[in-house]
Order: sequence, then C-alpha cells, then structure tokens
Amino acid sequence: MSAFSSSQAKALFDESFGVPARTILAGAGSASSSTAVYNDLGKLWASTKRTIERLQGEHAHVPAEDRTIAEDVEEAVMERLDQLHAELEPKVSGATLYRRWTTSVRKAMDLAEKMAIAGAAANRAAAEAHMNPPKIPISTPAKPQGSELADQALNDGSQGAQVSGSLVGTLLSRMNATAATNTQVGGTVGNGMATETKRAGSVAPHLAHAAARLLNPGPPALRVEPVGAEIYDHMLREAYTLTSWVEAQGLKGDQGYREAKTIARSVELAVYEYGESYLTSKAGEVQARRLLALVLHAKQGSWQFAELVEELPGSHATSCMPRSLMRQMQEDYKVISKIPGFKPEK
Repeated sequence: MSAFSSSQAKALFDESFGVPARTILAGAGSASSSTAVYNDLGKLWASTKRTIERLQGEHAHVPAEDRTIAEDVEEAVMERLDQLHAELEPKVSGATLYRRWTTSVRKAMDLAEKMAIAGAAANRAAAEAHMNPPKIPISTPAKPQGSELADQALNDGSQGAQVSGSLVGTLLSRMNATAATNTQVGGTVGNGMATETKRAGSVAPHLAHAAARLLNPGPPALRVEPVGAEIYDHMLREAYTLTSWVEAQGLKGDQGYREAKTIARSVELAVYEYGESYLTSKAGEVQARRLLALVLHAKQGSWQFAELVEELPGSHATSCMPRSLMRQMQEDYKVISKIPGFKPEK
C-alpha cells in the first residue's frame, strides 16, 4: 500500500475504505449486479479521498514532492481492492467479479465527486440565501406629511398607533400576498420550482428557558468523521424516500424495523422543516449512522461490526479508546509479536 505519512491517515483509510470495502465484496453475492458493487466501491473511494484531504496539522498526510494526495489514495485503493479480491474471490450471480477498478469503479468515484461538489455548492448557496434574505420592499407615503406623522408619533400615542398600524398593515399585506403566491405545502409554483418549505414554529418562553442548558455548554462534539451525507446519498439513490429504503431492506419486528422506520420518518420531517442541509448536520449524522447500523445488524445477526458504524461508543472492549489509537496499538502489537522469545498471554 502507498505509505501514508501519518498514523491518522492510515487509520482513516482502513476505517473509511478498507473495512467497508471488505463488507461490500464479501456480500457481492447478494448484490443486484456487478455495477452496484462497483458503484458502492466508487463512493467509498471518493468519500475516503475527501476525508484524508481534510486532515490537518500533524494528522495530515503529506505526499511526496512529485505526488498528490489523490494519487496516494488511488494507489492505496487499488492495492487494497486487489488484496481483497484475491482473498475473498467475490462472485455476482455465480460469476467471479471482474477487477474493473480503473474503469467502472473510477467512473463511479468521479460521479460521486461531482455530486459532492454540486452538493457543497448548493449548501453554500442556501447558506448565503439564509444569511442575506431578500428585503421586503416598503412603499413610502405619497404625501409629504407622512414623514411628519412618523416623527410626531414619537410624542403622540394615537397618531403613532395609526402610523404603526398603517405600516404593519402594508407589511402584512405584502407578506400574505407573497405567501399566497409562492408558498404551497408540498406543491410547486408556476415555473416548476419547489416551493418554500414550511419551517418549525416558535418556542414558548418556558421551554426556551429549560432548553438553555442544551445550548450552554452544549453536547460533546461529534466523535467520528462525518459521513452522514454519503449514507443519505446512497440510500436516496436506491429508494424514493428514506422510509421506502428501510422498507426495502426486509427487516422484521425483532430486528429494529420499527426503530429504523421511526428514524427515517424523523429525518424526513426534519428535512421538510429545516431544509436539505439537515442531512449534513450533526443530528443527521448520528441518525444516519444508527439507521445504517440497524440494517447491518439485521443482515449480519450481530452487533460486533454494526456498532462500529454508530456515533455513540460501542459495547466492545476497545470502544473506550479512540479508533486511531486502537489502530496504532494493533500495528505496535504486530511488531512486538515478531520479536524472538515473545509469548502472548493466554
């Protein structure tokens, strides 16, 4: 494998690509087609490259002078796929899966990269629109005495009420006209564009006071590298909604089917109320990982691998330590175990 310059980059590659790639190839027999396998591997490749490119400081991977991070990740991906293919001998529909890493998998990776770039641009545009909303035009009174009335309103309550009422009436009429024209829940406007999304309502003062403790100091930061957007993108490419994706997985009642559908519905409602950027939020990250873990557990019959996907620490023995440290310890143990005379404890 192309050597990464930091242990964090090595650990992230194994966690983001090596482990899930093994799962995909090991389960290739249940895939609908070889194309589906290539697409999943391509998405993993794109996600892993972006993850390693985001590393900073001492954790960052520094490529050689004549190379790039993308080239190092590609070399590592090709080597790992060759190793897994030789080890697992994956088959689709009874036939051995061809090693189309540089063609089909690369094509899927390029598409995933373009989708990620387009999604980032859309998020920036949405954030800009949110931070700088269009101004509501306000007509000034035609008569010059209108401004005089406004000044006089500071000292005359009755005239001030009339001026204020007139201004508020103008604003409300414009807002209501805009809402009646452009806002239809679940519908579209004449040009075919999606209509404005209905947002969540205001919070009662007593609830806001009680929730203050959730804002200060607030919950801990995410314990994992965000991949929720990739998870949701994968799900929504396979099904029309998250709920329908869950239904297609064939879960039963004792396999977390109700919880999975509840998470899917809560995310769909959150997107409707807060916009598609919720899919990249921290809350959406936790829900995406739990939803995927429920499906993995149902299909594998064990939490040993599935709980590694979740944002919350698992119940296994090493869940109390950072994954990067666990990877480093594994590497150190491999070196120590090769020392002559070393005898592992039974």
